[in-house]
This record gives sequence, C-alpha cells and structure tokens, in this order.
Amino acid sequence: MYRSISQCVILLIISLAPLAGCENNKPAIPIIFTYRESSVGMGYVGGFENRSGKHLAVRVNLRNETLNQEVTEYLSFSPHETKEIGWLEGWQFVSGEEIIISHSDYSDARYRIP
Repeated sequence: MYRSISQCVILLIISLAPLAGCENNKPAIPIIFTYRESSVGMGYVGGFENRSGKHLAVRVNLRNETLNQEVTEYLSFSPHETKEIGWLEGWQFVSGEEIIISHSDYSDARYRIP
C-alpha cells in the first residue's frame, strides 16, 4: 500500500502524540533552587536543596541570554543535602539568569533570577 508523504507525516504525528504529555505525568523534581546576594564577591550565590530522602544526580543548565553565557553541570546530592554555587565555584549568578534542573524520573524545574 502506497501513502503520500502527508499521510505518513500525519501517522507519525499520531504515533508520537502519546509521548508529548509524558513530561506532565512525571512528579516534580525534589531539588529546589534559591539565591542570595554574595557576601564575598559579585552577583548572587545559588542554592540547590535536595528535599527528598534519596540520593540524586541531576543536570543543571545555567543560561544568561543577555550575557550570552551558558553552562551545563551535573550535581550529585545526598538525601536532604544543600549545595551552593557562586563565583568561587566558577559561576556568578546575575539578574536574568535561567536555571533548569533536570532528571529523567522527574519533570524539569525552571527558575529565573529577576
């Protein structure tokens, strides 16, 4: 049986449709981001808190479009551990910063420093 390209595209879209909502079915990632002014340097210090009782390794994408900066880091957490990142660790958080925290078992968390 022959199908036109448009029919094949429609079939492909229909077959992928159930995947489109998968992110929404995942629980919220238990890593919370906060920030504070740096007391020894410039900018802000970002805090990452694991609010779960599990060990977690997450991907953290830090992006500032205004300054054209982006970096992806991987952080590992013990249960209920908090880590701080600032200019001493190689990243100065500034206004406009977008922070995306990802893990395959959870929906992404997105934060922005105003």
